[in-house]
Amino acid sequence: MKHSWFAVVALVFTVSCGSDDPSPPAGTGGSGGGGSGGSGAGGSSTSCSDDPGPTGEYPCDVGPIIEAKCQRCHTTESEQDECYANKSCLKAPFSLLTWADTRAKYGGTPVYEHIPRVIENGSMPMKASDLSPPVQELTESEKTILIDWAEGCAPPAAAACD
Repeated sequence: MKHSWFAVVALVFTVSCGSDDPSPPAGTGGSGGGGSGGSGAGGSSTSCSDDPGPTGEYPCDVGPIIEAKCQRCHTTESEQDECYANKSCLKAPFSLLTWADTRAKYGGTPVYEHIPRVIENGSMPMKASDLSPPVQELTESEKTILIDWAEGCAPPAAAACD
């Protein structure tokens, strides 16, 4: 009888603790945001798909920021070679020319997952005093837009921009 009770406890423990689902439990994973429009504080229960799905464009509020503040360095390799030689950019490890570029893997995770961290820690846009023209910092509003977008799984534009 003792062995039967132990088997039942072991079975209950295995069923309740074991899982084939590799995703983290809600509220324990993610990049730390409230999703699209979230506060950016705390853990996120948003589960983003690595599947790029349909092609898309940057949302109308995100695209102009990335174009003005990121694409100078995050461009094609040939353009980087030219601007680096002219001291007008630094060489970036990936492009941000298209929305699909944010879905590419960098360091094993999609590029968009790195965006909140590098903005919050101030490493992007990279500050380099010898570039001409000088690198423009992100405004607080631009930081919020990019972080909220990235933490909300960096969706493509819902409609064409005007």
